[in-house]
Amino acid sequence: MLISLFGMDNYDNENGGKQRDYNFRYAQRFFNDRFQVVIGGHISTNDNNIGQNESFIDNISLEYRLDVSGTRYVRIYHNKNFDNLLEGEITETGTGIVLRKRVNKLKELFIF
Repeated sequence: MLISLFGMDNYDNENGGKQRDYNFRYAQRFFNDRFQVVIGGHISTNDNNIGQNESFIDNISLEYRLDVSGTRYVRIYHNKNFDNLLEGEITETGTGIVLRKRVNKLKELFIF
């Protein structure tokens, strides 16, 4: 399975100029859908970003499915996001266990 998403954001930057960001996300599954790689990032067209250290790939995650039903995963990730002017760039790196479950009613969420 292959997933590709592309997006574009237009807004006014803090200097009063126009800025356009191009976003992408690419996902690929391997080994009978047990292993998934997700890569994402963005490119900014702001003139002030020229010459700065701007990376093309900002987000990457690796997921491995632990069971046949697809409810438990182990995930390793690295995400870089720009939050706001006060926070700036936030980098998150970590690992975790992901539990996914489909429910029809809210009370089914708490039944294991």
